[in-house]
Amino acid sequence: MEAVYVIPPVVAGSIFQYVYTLYVNIEQYQKKTWGVAAGTAISGVLNVALNAALIPAFGYIAAAYTTLFCYLFLFLLHFVLVRRMKLAHYYNSKVIFIITISVISMALIVNALYAFDIIRYLVASVYVLVLLIVVTKNKNGILKLIKGKN
Repeated sequence: MEAVYVIPPVVAGSIFQYVYTLYVNIEQYQKKTWGVAAGTAISGVLNVALNAALIPAFGYIAAAYTTLFCYLFLFLLHFVLVRRMKLAHYYNSKVIFIITISVISMALIVNALYAFDIIRYLVASVYVLVLLIVVTKNKNGILKLIKGKN
């Protein structure tokens, strides 16, 4: 049952893993891959060090958070590298940052509210309602995006 506290940071980490690869693709296309190698090496060492320090103190749940932190680090590193190349305009960084901040916020909220069923379901319902409103409001733009029309 306590493993349920691992799920939100793992999910958030997988989202950051996806998002940082958006910027890695630009680096690879530009043949400037030194940042990919350096970032991966630094992140790997950081993850091992954080795990060594935090798992003995907080248990295996800390591993999920250290991995999330390292994927966040990779995302920010690659964002900065692509921004320095003056190529960050290929993605809507504002939307990406809003989504990633929302994901981290929801992961923390879900974990904090796990013991409070009614409040957790209420917060989740509000989140889904807001998501439905946003999707409904932007229906035409989403359909154009899906169909590949600008």
